[in-house]
Amino acid sequence: MAKYIELIEKFENEELSVKENESFLKELQSNSELRKEFELRNKISKAIKDDNLNELKKTLDKAQQKFDSKN
Repeated sequence: MAKYIELIEKFENEELSVKENESFLKELQSNSELRKEFELRNKISKAIKDDNLNELKKTLDKAQQKFDSKN
């Protein structure tokens, strides 16, 4: 499945030319292997972002508790 990682990364980082971008989007529609890898990567990215957000919330809650206990 890792066959398309570099291409997906270039797409996500907006490093493809207009023509390459159009080609990628067409390939994404017709190539189930690419589409599965792309969707998996998106799910992983979302999970990481959600986890980071949860960690940030915990850190902010702890900071708020410390602040509240001092006042």
